[in-house]
Amino acid sequence: MKRTEYFENNIEDFGFKELYIGKVYASWIFSIIKPYLGNRILEIGCGLGNMVEYYPRTSSLIQSDVEDDYLSIVKRRLKQRKNSQTMRLNILNLNSSDLSKLKKRKINTIMAINVLEHIKDDVKALKNIYRVLERHGKVILFVPAVPFIYGSLDEAFEHFRRYTKDELTIKMKKSGFEIVTIRYFNIVGIIWWFIVGKILKIRKLPPKTGRILNIIVPILALSEAFIHPPTGQSLILVARKE
Repeated sequence: MKRTEYFENNIEDFGFKELYIGKVYASWIFSIIKPYLGNRILEIGCGLGNMVEYYPRTSSLIQSDVEDDYLSIVKRRLKQRKNSQTMRLNILNLNSSDLSKLKKRKINTIMAINVLEHIKDDVKALKNIYRVLERHGKVILFVPAVPFIYGSLDEAFEHFRRYTKDELTIKMKKSGFEIVTIRYFNIVGIIWWFIVGKILKIRKLPPKTGRILNIIVPILALSEAFIHPPTGQSLILVARKE
C-alpha cells in the first residue's frame, strides 16, 4: 500500500473521520460564504480537501497546505475538476517564488477555514494574505470563537487561541483589510465544546460526532439564517483589500 493510501485510510487522530461524516456542517458554512466567493480562489490549509465539492466548478481553484500527504489526497479529489490544482504553501513564511506564482493567478478570493488559530503569528499570516490578494479581493475566514471554552480539544488540535469578534476585527484592520461582515456561527456548539473540552477534558472528537451534526445542523442553519446569534462556537469573517 502506498504511503498516501495508508495515511488516508488511517486518519483517526482527534476524530477526523467522525467530523467528515457530518458533511452537512461544511454545506452550512458554504451557504453563508458563497455570495462572497470570486472566480479565482486560493484555499489555505485545505487539509483533506473536504471543502472541494462546495466550490463552484466554474471557478479557478488552488488547494494549498504545508503537508504533502494531505496534498496527495486532495490531488486525487481534484481530478474531476478543471482549472484546479494543489500547491505546497506556507502562508506564514511566504517566499518570493510562491508570491510571484500566486500574483500571476490574480487571486481574488482567499479561504482559510479553521486555519488561522493554528498560526502563532496570525497577524503576519494575514499581512501575507493581503500581499497575495488582488486589489478589491476578499479573504474569508472561519475561526473558533469564545476564549472561555478553550480546552483539551483545542490543545489537541494545536490551537493557539479562540477569537473574540473584537480581537479578530482589530487584527484584520491592522493587516490592512476593511471588514465586510463578521458574525458568530453555531451557538449550540458552545455547550458541546465546553462539556467535551473543559469538563470531560477529552482530546478527540467523540464517536458519532458527524452523525449528530447531521441531525442538529439543519435546525441551527434555519434558525441562524433568520436571527444571527449573539455568540457562537465559531466566527465567520469576510474582509476586503482596498
